[in-house]
Amino acid sequence: MASKAKIGLLLTLASALVGAIAETPAAHASSQAEWVAFGEPGRAPGRTVAIAATEMKFTPNDLVVAKGETIRFVVTNRGRSRHEFVIGDQAFQARHMQEMAAMPNMAMAEANALDLAPGQTKILVWRFTRTGEFLFDCDLPGHAIQGMTGHIHVR
Repeated sequence: MASKAKIGLLLTLASALVGAIAETPAAHASSQAEWVAFGEPGRAPGRTVAIAATEMKFTPNDLVVAKGETIRFVVTNRGRSRHEFVIGDQAFQARHMQEMAAMPNMAMAEANALDLAPGQTKILVWRFTRTGEFLFDCDLPGHAIQGMTGHIHVR
């Protein structure tokens, strides 16, 4: 008969295996389908754009990007509360805003998003694969509506 320690070890290993499977690319296929319409994670950025997040705005909040260009966004939360930096088209932002209204404490783990605590700086590298008008928002409840949004014009 297996001891309690062995059973605990087996349960821990099984949990780790389930977590590893959940992190495979196939597990993110549905979320990828959402952001593939406006770009993809980048590898070799052509330029860096520093973004400051404060209550309730991004600076700068208007960017022009060339189709195919890869940008290294260095985003710093200079505010007193948690903020997000989420790249998407208008439809994506509307869906994400609804998700955040239902689950405001949900931490972002998508390729097109950052979740930032006060004082925190994070980097997101993004390649813009299509022309169009896109947004970067903080979709925490009430933030984008109060002006915490920016525009990306991909030409």
